[in-house]
Amino acid sequence: LNLQQDTKTLLQEFCQARYRRSPVYQVVSEEGPDHEKLFEVMVSVGEVKRYGKGRNKKDAEQAAARFLLESLRAEAGKSEDAGEGKVSADVSRSS
Repeated sequence: LNLQQDTKTLLQEFCQARYRRSPVYQVVSEEGPDHEKLFEVMVSVGEVKRYGKGRNKKDAEQAAARFLLESLRAEAGKSEDAGEGKVSADVSRSS
């Protein structure tokens, strides 16, 4: 399994599970001549946006998806650490 290739799918599943919505991709810029274009893509879910660059739209989307997924996972981790629905790993105390 190529993780790089599957980041968009992981992001899609994460956003659906957590926010009940899909991430939105948008090409914000194309630079350079046709044979070596550089694409910049923005991906957003709600108010959260991240950008990625690549030699084609797919690579740029994957990069943006990876950044957004990392951010959302970090945020999710923080809110769970705050005690909201947190399940402690050391619940099985022996009596």
